[in-house]
Amino acid sequence: MDAVRETWTLDIDPDTHRCERCKSNRTVKYLFLLGEEAADEAPELDVAVLRRCNSDYEHLAHKVRQGIRYAVTHYSFHVLLKADTDSWIFLDRLIDFAESHRLFARSAVHAGEIRRHGKPQTYKGAQNRDEVFSQLTSQDTYPVYTPGCGYLLTRDLCNYISLLSEDHHRRAKDRGGEDAALPGLMELPQEDVAVGFWLEAVDHQRLSMPLSIFGDACRRSDGESLVLDHYVSQDQMHRRWHNLQQSGDPCHGEAGAF
Repeated sequence: MDAVRETWTLDIDPDTHRCERCKSNRTVKYLFLLGEEAADEAPELDVAVLRRCNSDYEHLAHKVRQGIRYAVTHYSFHVLLKADTDSWIFLDRLIDFAESHRLFARSAVHAGEIRRHGKPQTYKGAQNRDEVFSQLTSQDTYPVYTPGCGYLLTRDLCNYISLLSEDHHRRAKDRGGEDAALPGLMELPQEDVAVGFWLEAVDHQRLSMPLSIFGDACRRSDGESLVLDHYVSQDQMHRRWHNLQQSGDPCHGEAGAF
């Protein structure tokens, strides 16, 4: 988290929540969402601890939906970006992408690197082994989804996930007993697949967002169009931030450096 705090998030003014370099009046709030394993740590302004959640890989779907619920209940926003802490965000490009696709005014949009026809990897040693998806869903192919390194959800989709993430018993009690009860969302091993699964029956649009999964955004021919780069080391983040301060280009001199 420190590398994120010390690099691209410094573009966000702590008072106005604007990115002056981005030449936009849009406000940006970043937040680290941690599980209850961090409950005893000193409180931080940029950290929210989610009770009854943990950060184990197999429980990430639960953590993500509770994180979305936290955002919905605590903040007013138009678009939410879920990203990993080893993702570098080209903040100016992200805002430009959202503006150019009118995401601040549109509804029911899920944006990211769209993946179709994926299948669960069940063999021993698989990087993202998933032995239970087919058992839980009776499907042998993943729904359309976007990888968890970075995807966007408009507010109404966040509202939907949040509504079905409430505590079942408290929800029924608050809304008039069992007549007001709603079903919950199915937990799946992979949070990005889970989001695609939750939205499968919802009328929404999928939007392709240019990003890099493998930390090579500064070496690709289309790198200047990418809004996010994943698998970026802490040293790489600090180097990019230095480049940005010196030249205005986070990728300055990085091509071919690895």
